[in-house]
Amino acid sequence: MKIFVQPNPKLTEAFRTRLLQEWSEVDSFEGAHEGVSVPGPIIAADEQGRFIGGLSFTSAYRPNGEDICVWVNTVLVDPNHRGQGIASVLIEEAEHTALQTGIVELFVLSEFPALYTKRQWEVIGAHNQESILTKSLQVQGAR
Repeated sequence: MKIFVQPNPKLTEAFRTRLLQEWSEVDSFEGAHEGVSVPGPIIAADEQGRFIGGLSFTSAYRPNGEDICVWVNTVLVDPNHRGQGIASVLIEEAEHTALQTGIVELFVLSEFPALYTKRQWEVIGAHNQESILTKSLQVQGAR
């Protein structure tokens, strides 16, 4: 498996297509969201260079509503490759990428909190039967 953090147009488009098949609406991968710059998508490919998973970021108000911060927006792994730790690798790379770009705290709203708690993310609330989690990258480190 290869992880791409630099733009790869072919894989980025494959990720976008897969996301739109799962969800009808997805935030743009590029630039700033709500005035906050977010990292580009992180994509996993198999040895033949085919898309097998991806993670994207967005920005939104932090749970207490004080300011805009960076969130993990989507994590998607191809059904044929699930259960192989790809989502965990993508989350780990997201932590590293965020820290490298000066982001010291990440948030996520997830229906699969165990993916995050095993990486020392903290559950801080719930919304519509999903868990809100955060990780302080400054304190915990990214790798």
